Amino acid sequence: MKRISIFLAITFILTWAYEFGVVYPISSGALVGVPPVAAQFATGAAMFFPALGVLITRLVTREGFKNSLIKPRGFKKSLPWFVVAWFGPALLAAIGAAVYFLAFPQDFDPSMSTIVATQQQAAAAAGAGDVSADQVRAMLLAQLPFAVFLGPALNIFTTFGGYRQESVSRA
Repeated sequence: MKRISIFLAITFILTWAYEFGVVYPISSGALVGVPPVAAQFATGAAMFFPALGVLITRLVTREGFKNSLIKPRGFKKSLPWFVVAWFGPALLAAIGAAVYFLAFPQDFDPSMSTIVATQQQAAAAAGAGDVSADQVRAMLLAQLPFAVFLGPALNIFTTFGGYRQESVSRA
């Protein structure tokens, strides 16, 4: 319990100090000349603080790093779980959407008019000119396979750290 408390204290202190000291000034516009996309990158950087919290906790508690790696045991045995972890969230999101639209069919909009209008406004504000509704729909639908197949691969770098590492090392 002591290690978890140290980990939580370190992680929350780092995260909140960073959020209020860096992210808030950037996102509120207090720093002149910083592009709006910088707020997204600054916020994303905070995902590494749990991993940093684990490293600092291991140093403070003198636990060391000998048993800190996550290694799958037996690839063939682990493969089904990798598949579940990869496609499960997308499948659950699709099931959740289906259940929602079965319960509230009046909310279903196959033409995606709201998001198409939002994306057209964003494109116009960015100076991209007129973008047709069909182009926006095609762009949104083209992103789905990338979200399902590449999203987990790209996000894997931030998952092996933080509280996940802390809980695995205790096992």
